[in-house]
Amino acid sequence: NNKSIGVDENGNAVETIVEFSKARGLKTGLVATQIIPHATPAGMVAHTDYRGLFNTILKQMINAEVDVLYGGGFEYTQTAKTQSRLETRGYTYIETADELYAGGFETPVLGAFKWGGMYAGSLPSLTDMTASALELLEGDEGFFLMVEESYIDITEADLDMEGTIKEMQSFDK
Repeated sequence: NNKSIGVDENGNAVETIVEFSKARGLKTGLVATQIIPHATPAGMVAHTDYRGLFNTILKQMINAEVDVLYGGGFEYTQTAKTQSRLETRGYTYIETADELYAGGFETPVLGAFKWGGMYAGSLPSLTDMTASALELLEGDEGFFLMVEESYIDITEADLDMEGTIKEMQSFDK
């Protein structure tokens, strides 16, 4: 069904790549320049009839214990319920590029670095977030990491060729 995430045509949950990976003992990570619970990251872990239920999707991401969650969407992480859920699940929560660059934390970690999404040129960059995720996820057991330069699609839909090129260059790095 169009606009649903992780469910079949009858609304029944189907196994996601994060569930598949976790069942095999792998660490998991989702890195995107859009808000963390947006469609592509959501499709890796969530189950909902509507992809726009960002608070519900973020709750499912945290409950699924995704090891690394990086992207925009600061506004979805600020509720008392979300902060409590992060604390209960043992997440380190970071909000700034400087916190990411300083490192010194372990998984699980959620980094929400900007209100809304993060166009090319935002800090931390997609390259920085990916490098941190790879460092945190590496190990003998293996891992699953999804990395998305989210605004390639959005700038293309807006017929913004200059923006599309900037976003593609960011992803190419």
